[in-house]
Parts: sequence; C-alpha cells; structure tokens
Amino acid sequence: MTLEDEFTAVLRGTVEAAQRLGYPARRFNRMLDQYRGVATAKRLIAKEESQSGLDALWELRLLNNSMEAEMLRSRFRSLFTAEELAEARKRLEDRGMDTSSID
Repeated sequence: MTLEDEFTAVLRGTVEAAQRLGYPARRFNRMLDQYRGVATAKRLIAKEESQSGLDALWELRLLNNSMEAEMLRSRFRSLFTAEELAEARKRLEDRGMDTSSID
C-alpha cells in the first residue's frame, strides 16, 4: 500500500466516524471515490470558501480526524506543499484547535 493509499484509507475512516455520528459527508465521499485522498485534499484546501464539512466535523468534535488534521500528521506531510499545510493549519486554528498537538 502506498502512502497515498494510506491517506485515502484514513480519510475514509473519518467519513465512517462522521456517518456514525449523523453527518453523511456525501460530497466528500464522492470526491474520495472520484479523485482519491490526496487529490481531494488538494482540491478542497485550494478553495477559499468556507468548508461546511469541516464545520460539521467541528460540531461533532472530530477536528482531530479531519482531512486538515490528517494532512498535518508527520506521516502524510510530504504529500502536500508548505502552502497547503499552512492553509490546513489555519483552518483548524480558526476553529479553535491547538495544532501543536498533531504529530
């Protein structure tokens, strides 16, 4: 399994956790099916508009398992540019998350 495959698998786990708590994440799931994890993350992190999915994960207290948090983990950082990682960090911090605890 490649690192990109692992990232996709982790994001699918996040979708499953959100679904168990009542958030369907249909659009995100479709994007994972179509583009896989890394391309989905790059597409979403490039958008300037508010991310309703991230807001839903914040409400469910799942920010630590969000796409943005997974991007920042040491295991997956090499898949993204410094700019993409900075935007992921900003989005989480804007929602009150202390990103220094992400490995």
